[in-house]
Amino acid sequence: SYAQTDTSSTGICAVSHSAFLTDRPIQHVIANDDQLLIAMLNSLNLQRYNDALQVDNSFANIAGYFQGMVLTADHNTLYAHDSESKKIKQINTATGAIDAEIDVTDYPRITTLALSPDASQLYAITYGQAPGKLYAFDIATGSLSSSIQLSLYLTDLIVTSDGSKIYIGEREGKLYRVDTATFTVEHTKTLKGTLNALKLSPDESTLYLISNDSSEQLYRVNTSN
Repeated sequence: SYAQTDTSSTGICAVSHSAFLTDRPIQHVIANDDQLLIAMLNSLNLQRYNDALQVDNSFANIAGYFQGMVLTADHNTLYAHDSESKKIKQINTATGAIDAEIDVTDYPRITTLALSPDASQLYAITYGQAPGKLYAFDIATGSLSSSIQLSLYLTDLIVTSDGSKIYIGEREGKLYRVDTATFTVEHTKTLKGTLNALKLSPDESTLYLISNDSSEQLYRVNTSN
């Protein structure tokens, strides 16, 4: 890749840099100090870019086909699911060192990850693997602590700030609310379309989500019922 400074525009939304990527990006996250971590499809690795959008060669590029990534709140640790090795890797975002791995060979088709607020539990959902499940892994031991069967095509999840609830969307329009204390579904709402991009309002009284298929719906859901 190469980066260049864009001097053609100014103002609040001015583009300061752009970069040509020689590979196809799958997913990206922002680590500390505006470091951009990008999972690449063709070369099957994880690369880090600095704030000038240049490849950081001091970062140990990590091989893998990464289909799910989540950062800790301090952005110092990245959990990334590598479907090639069938492991969730715990990665130091400063160095690229792999500090630990969770073997998920027995839990195929994991696509999306989320963390509990205290980073003690790692949550994962599956897509297109029967039976579709929500998994909880204990970070300290790397072992499976809980699981629950939901539906075949789970698309996205979000955890509340107190860690007590998980909201999960799926392809057929179902929205699940899971109680993490009992790891059971306490509420199911049926909407329309493939539910994605789940976001909670700052006070978490409202959940926003979209259906990004032909139904083209934007939903605003009251979380109190």
